[in-house]
Amino acid sequence: MKNVSIIVLVILVIILSVVLYLKNKKQVESTQYIRKSKKSRINRKSYQPWMPNICSKFYKDHHEVWGKLNVIERDICDETKDMYCSKIVEMWDSELSKHFKDEEINFFPSITDSDNKSFINDLLIEHKKILSLVKKIGTERKKLDVLHFCSLMKYHIMKEEILMTEIVPDTYKTRTPVKL
Repeated sequence: MKNVSIIVLVILVIILSVVLYLKNKKQVESTQYIRKSKKSRINRKSYQPWMPNICSKFYKDHHEVWGKLNVIERDICDETKDMYCSKIVEMWDSELSKHFKDEEINFFPSITDSDNKSFINDLLIEHKKILSLVKKIGTERKKLDVLHFCSLMKYHIMKEEILMTEIVPDTYKTRTPVKL
């Protein structure tokens, strides 16, 4: 019976992955186009001396969160899902909400121009989706929502770092294990 449950879970995760892939295909294609474009996504006129510092802080946050997401994805099961649901809500309350607000108030407005406005609007929409998902995880406590959160966060981090690499390279490239 346990093997059947594992097989069903694997099938559900695969289905969820395919649905997410199809749902985000358009965004992924636009992201790939932007990466291939030789044109800068950040107007040099909007560059501010404080930007490398805030980007370094965001890189650090991203790497720490990515490590936590890896642990959650690896270790989540029926016995641990409630613990990880609580950890995600706690992570939102203690880290992510501040990080998102910092991006929304300080970073995105300072780099937004006519060339990247839709890309940044997509990031802001993703912030709202992530918050909505965190609330859902806090109340419904479903394993699939946790896995969806992990994949959405990783996708979102990669998109944000497309912009940040134009300001300063990622000094935290080597991923280190993180304890939750």
